[in-house]
Amino acid sequence: MLVQDDSVVADLVVSYLQRDGIVAAIAADGETGLRLVRSLTPDLVVADVATLGVDRFSFCEQVRRHVQAPIILLTPTADESGLDEVGFGVADYLVTPVRPRELMQRIRGIIGLRRGRSPHPQPTELIVGDLVLDQRSRQVNRGGSVLVLSDREFDLLAHLMRHPGRVFRRDELVREVWDDCIEAPSSIAAHIHRLREKIEDDPAHPTMLVTVWGAGYRFDAPDTTQP
Repeated sequence: MLVQDDSVVADLVVSYLQRDGIVAAIAADGETGLRLVRSLTPDLVVADVATLGVDRFSFCEQVRRHVQAPIILLTPTADESGLDEVGFGVADYLVTPVRPRELMQRIRGIIGLRRGRSPHPQPTELIVGDLVLDQRSRQVNRGGSVLVLSDREFDLLAHLMRHPGRVFRRDELVREVWDDCIEAPSSIAAHIHRLREKIEDDPAHPTMLVTVWGAGYRFDAPDTTQP
């Protein structure tokens, strides 16, 4: 369940949750949120402190009376010491404004642990043939040579390499790669063009960053490359 009165933020988070198969209930204030807690008994509660309309201690205490679900608080400051030490069930804090992708990472981890599963760690390196992308150092190496990529190019390539074989529309890439940025979908073509110049043997006839006409772009690993 999400307590958030900003409909734009709420809709964006819900779209991420739905892609993970997670059903979310939305409340615009704390009182509505507590009613939903009592009626739905959610597995996780995410609440923006600024929109609760009630004291966060009181809200967490009342949640605890009805469910044992972990709570993630979205707070305007990082100084929330003590709240998680007095039995209120606060599992994590995020300082607003929150990047939806970061929030989703926290949600996946907490839900995975609560269901008795270890969260699947992302590999440090993504390797396709002689192309190596290091997510920790944010470096890309091809055939022993370090490639110079902009931040936008790196993030786009990393996202595509994490989902080989999947076709992404331009608007999907803007939303999923740079959810906190204003980026025109038309700019994706320029980023793809520059990436091809850097990673493809023949940029005019790409074999990794493939255009799917009328649909979007796809990253092909060697074993899925189309002739």
